[in-house]
Amino acid sequence: MGVTDADWKMLAMDALMAMDLQVATKAYIKVRDMKSIDLINRIKASRRLPGHNDQVFLSTVSFASTIGLFCLYNMSLLSLQ
Repeated sequence: MGVTDADWKMLAMDALMAMDLQVATKAYIKVRDMKSIDLINRIKASRRLPGHNDQVFLSTVSFASTIGLFCLYNMSLLSLQ
């Protein structure tokens, strides 16, 4: 049995939330998620700038994840009607 794409994506997101960008990059490469790889590259570039704060990024990702789950929940309710 192999590892599913869903497993790779979960690993990548968990690594990203832990700011383990090396593991996140490798996992996103495995599932060919170029948008997330681009995001990681932008994070790496922004870390070189003065005033960068990983906590601001994590708050943004957490908020976006919450909004995404809310939208999925509402879509599932609409499909039940």
